[in-house]
Amino acid sequence: MKQIILMSFNSVNEGLNFMNNFQYPSAFTINRDWYVWYDKNGNKLENIDEQRLANIMLSHPEPYMYCLTDNFVDNEYCYDGNFVFVTRKK
Repeated sequence: MKQIILMSFNSVNEGLNFMNNFQYPSAFTINRDWYVWYDKNGNKLENIDEQRLANIMLSHPEPYMYCLTDNFVDNEYCYDGNFVFVTRKK
């Protein structure tokens, strides 16, 4: 299971400024509103699979994340180009 980590900012502009300088630009939310997500370019995300799955949402990910495209390892921080997430066993 992929559990998404969402960072939260005070505004879309603050989120965009952070993502433009972040090694793993990803989706984020504003004011900890876990129901409205923005992609790394500031576009609102709607009706995507990730929003319908069980997710863990934290304000700040750990500083070390690994980009794993195959053979996901349990409990690793991962990045797939759009989301930072943790893999969990079902």
